[in-house]
Amino acid sequence: MTNRFIPFTCGKIKDRVLVLSILLSVFSLDIRSQQFENSDLDGTAFSYSSLPDGWEEVQVGDPACFATNANIGDTPDLTNASNPGPENGVVGIAHSGNTFICGLRMNGPTVTFHEGIQQTLGGLVIGESYAIEFFQAVV
Repeated sequence: MTNRFIPFTCGKIKDRVLVLSILLSVFSLDIRSQQFENSDLDGTAFSYSSLPDGWEEVQVGDPACFATNANIGDTPDLTNASNPGPENGVVGIAHSGNTFICGLRMNGPTVTFHEGIQQTLGGLVIGESYAIEFFQAVV
């Protein structure tokens, strides 16, 4: 936690209590608030296997990934209204921001696809509760 100095001149005890209350509120928000980088999943959807800025794919070998072939089965696609593949139906309109992730979960004849993205967060506290909200469409 970073120490912050907020200059404040006051002449009454009531003012000092208010300032202390505000400072404690700010510090408690710092401790319990975590943010994903680029939560709108924005980036440049120029080809298959593109990723949003600040995110990476969940790779083959990760316990959460059931893909069987690296660089094919674990490659989600950053998608917008015109890219990366209208001929294959890999296009759409994002719920928020300009792009979204399109991932495949399929057992093919030679490759099992299981595509996802991940990001590492720091500063989480054991025993605290955190909420993650996202939108998902299955097509």
